[in-house]
Amino acid sequence: MKNGKKLIESDEEFFLKDNECQFLFGLAKKVAKDEVIIEIGDYQKNSTQWLAEGVQEGKGCKFYNMGSRFSIKETADEEAEPEVINEDLSEIVDFSYIDSEETVRRWKEKIGLLCINLACDFDNVSEIFNGWERHLSQKAKVVVYNCDTTVSSKIIKNKTGSTGKFVLEKTKNSLALMRLDKCTHHWILDSSDFGICKYCKRTRNFRKMLKESRSFEARRRTGGSKKNIKNAA
Repeated sequence: MKNGKKLIESDEEFFLKDNECQFLFGLAKKVAKDEVIIEIGDYQKNSTQWLAEGVQEGKGCKFYNMGSRFSIKETADEEAEPEVINEDLSEIVDFSYIDSEETVRRWKEKIGLLCINLACDFDNVSEIFNGWERHLSQKAKVVVYNCDTTVSSKIIKNKTGSTGKFVLEKTKNSLALMRLDKCTHHWILDSSDFGICKYCKRTRNFRKMLKESRSFEARRRTGGSKKNIKNAA
């Protein structure tokens, strides 16, 4: 494939539009050699193929495709290596990792492009996003698929609003592109812990952020406890 002109044939209903595919191709092509691309999704669209082509035509960074921790079926052997979904892409795309708390905790490489394609509820998508967010490089881009759906729209609003640290750069049909806020903020807080940056005027609700952080940790601990009880049984 050259310049994203050829696609592996697949089921048309799962395809992104041509301009969306070219958009992903261009983003993948720009990712630095020492950074990585991670695509997390419940199924593969042609997005994986176009991202892989961007890697080939670009700087040759590593590219990982992972199933969501909320869609992967539990097996008796949790250490079993996931099956390679597409052998045609296996030389370019690493399918050997699964999205999980353990994977996030042990991850070492800086992420230059994070693509999130999930059919989960808001709390689950937030948990995945919050986990991988810590591994983004300063110049990283984040693509959220299906940005016109309720869950994705809420995620984007949450991450670019007064509790987030991202800026919505642009949209391309069903894809939304975000980047980290580049301002070195100087927050002026009021009595309700609502801050306004004196430089860029961005607002941030620190009290709400603390509440959401505590809620996330509580859900994580509860989820871990349930899993341990199930394993013990």
